[in-house]
Amino acid sequence: MAKKKAKVELNQYLAEIEKRAYELYEARKQNHESGTDFTDWLKAEIEIKQKYNID
Repeated sequence: MAKKKAKVELNQYLAEIEKRAYELYEARKQNHESGTDFTDWLKAEIEIKQKYNID
């Protein structure tokens, strides 16, 4: 049985990605890891898409 997709408003979705991307950035800087804001955003987007079961 397929998972039901959750409905989420665009502004909420983008705000969650932005918040998570910043958390990833802070962790990356604290651990002296390489990366960019773009890769932080992409990783955050993947995580939030999984949260809401968005393909």
